[in-house]
Amino acid sequence: MSDSFLAPGPQQTLLATLHARAFDTTRRPHPLLNDTQAAETITKLTSHHGTDLTNTTGMTLPESAGICLRALALDA
Repeated sequence: MSDSFLAPGPQQTLLATLHARAFDTTRRPHPLLNDTQAAETITKLTSHHGTDLTNTTGMTLPESAGICLRALALDA
């Protein structure tokens, strides 16, 4: 797997957040955010770069819930 498309620093943090939003949308029966744009973007990145971003971001389903709940709180 090549991580050369990942810029260091804030860009990697943003990728992890995007990945969390996609996880929420695609892996939960009742998504908190249902961010279909995030899911579409992650799908495009994954297919274009031929990599599973789970290994890159280290995102898990429980972590994605925390990120999505934080987004809901900030939006409120």
